[in-house]
Amino acid sequence: MSTAAPKKPKKQPHPDTINSLKALEKSLPLEEMSRTDGFLLHHSLVVPQPGFNARTAFMDEDEYFAMPENAARVRMFADAYKEGKYVPNILVKVIGGVAYIRDGYTRKRGLNLAIAEGALIQKIFVTEMKGDDAEQALVVINGNNGAPVSVLSCAVQYQLLESWGWSIAEMARRSNVTPEAVRFALSLLDLPLPVKVMIQKNEVSATTALEQFNEHGNDVVEILAEAVKTAKAALPVKAADDSKSGEGEGANPAKKKRALVTKKHLKATAAPKMNKKMVTAMHTSLSGLTSRLDSITPSDDGQAFLMKLTSEDVALLRELAGKLPQLTPKGEEKNENQEELSLE
Repeated sequence: MSTAAPKKPKKQPHPDTINSLKALEKSLPLEEMSRTDGFLLHHSLVVPQPGFNARTAFMDEDEYFAMPENAARVRMFADAYKEGKYVPNILVKVIGGVAYIRDGYTRKRGLNLAIAEGALIQKIFVTEMKGDDAEQALVVINGNNGAPVSVLSCAVQYQLLESWGWSIAEMARRSNVTPEAVRFALSLLDLPLPVKVMIQKNEVSATTALEQFNEHGNDVVEILAEAVKTAKAALPVKAADDSKSGEGEGANPAKKKRALVTKKHLKATAAPKMNKKMVTAMHTSLSGLTSRLDSITPSDDGQAFLMKLTSEDVALLRELAGKLPQLTPKGEEKNENQEELSLE
């Protein structure tokens, strides 16, 4: 009596060749992944990709999710998962056998919280992200099922698209905004890092931050930090407590909070001023020096340059140096005998 030959074990594909949900399903046991009218994947296999979540740009991810409005959204999704309510599918991109989150970082946090609180959830519905890196950047910009994306987070994606040769017009068309909005977003990337963090924390609006940066340069960090401190000190006690606890306005995930700092928190400052005599002295000195730029000679090691100064040049420079401390302090009212310093 012949016996049937044992079945050969199913050959497992190399992880690097698994780049779709269909291929991933074939490589995993039923308890980890299945398919009905969509793909069900074990929650532990749906993972974030470090550095991909543009919403947390310029911030620590835990700090971002600790913000009241974001913590409220995590709680909202956790409750929805626990109560069996509908939650939009998490969007994933399979790369080398790993299902990386492309849209749904907050939902995944909510899911993790629900499970930590006792929810018996094994597999969740996921949707596969199609397209290249540019299409994935557009998913982030357009927000899909998530909360509105901050303009600074969009700027990070616009910068990527720009590096891949996209024009301003094409970026605007694909993200349903004006070209001016794209240019504005990209201009925010020039801001100092501490200011970007203030924008992401919704302490300062992007418009206010850029206006202050254009007026004060890198001094904007100190100016806005002081304004944030002033604004927080002026908050009513209950509002301050609600802000920390996640209650109040921030507890409504659909409601976008206004930035903390407004113009009333910013001290009026004036541009540095010089009297007419100082302006004339500076103009004379610089004109004399720039007229002899062609006569500059490099040192032997090329690390320094030599310029011959006349006694008149030296006298003018010394006079100017002695008068620099006379610059009017910021905020002082303009005198009719003074001129605003303009480098334009």
